[in-house]
Amino acid sequence: MDNIFYSYADYLADYEMLLDALKCMPLHEHHDVIVGINRGGCLPAVQLSHELKLPCTMIDWSTRDGSNINTPYIGNILVNLHLADKKILLVDDILDSGKSINSLLN
Repeated sequence: MDNIFYSYADYLADYEMLLDALKCMPLHEHHDVIVGINRGGCLPAVQLSHELKLPCTMIDWSTRDGSNINTPYIGNILVNLHLADKKILLVDDILDSGKSINSLLN
């Protein structure tokens, strides 16, 4: 896989594009809570939380080495939010293979 240089200016441009898209969503599709995936998802999750005035929580989930996975804790957070009929916005920093997000959602 080739390395791609992703500058802070690129990040800001992408962040603004994401923020605009979220703000333009119909009201019935708005999220109730933001769940950031540690560590890379922390910064964008907190930024979105402040900008959209939504509560935010973090979970540890990494398929790179598996050392940060605390399934019962994470499951309780996500299940409780789901049972409370909350619309969750999951935020992470990268989605390359999809392995992390797929294992989390399963």
